[in-house]
Amino acid sequence: AFSTLGFIICLMLAWALFGMDKLEREVKKTPLGEKFDEFRHGDWGRAMLLVVLLPVIVFYGIMSFLKQSFTVCVSSCAGKPMRLSEKDAILTPRATMFFKRVWNWEWGSVIIK
Repeated sequence: AFSTLGFIICLMLAWALFGMDKLEREVKKTPLGEKFDEFRHGDWGRAMLLVVLLPVIVFYGIMSFLKQSFTVCVSSCAGKPMRLSEKDAILTPRATMFFKRVWNWEWGSVIIK
């Protein structure tokens, strides 16, 4: 348990110091990083992500909905102008991009895994 926690803390420090883009580029250069990247973008990786993180993904969707609803309500009450696309959106822009990307997966292949 402590070694896992130490590894997570080291990853967080590296992410904070170098930034996510640079960290991803450097990790992908290693043989293990290449294999992990292939796994992550493959159906097995997506199936594992779905099984392990489904409660977190559902919670993220609910929190995104609540945040967007609150933002629209506060903006309209304060008289702050919003674009029509922001006002009509159900989720935050980042969550919308995430769920659109997940929606475009080949679900038959992911569920079979």
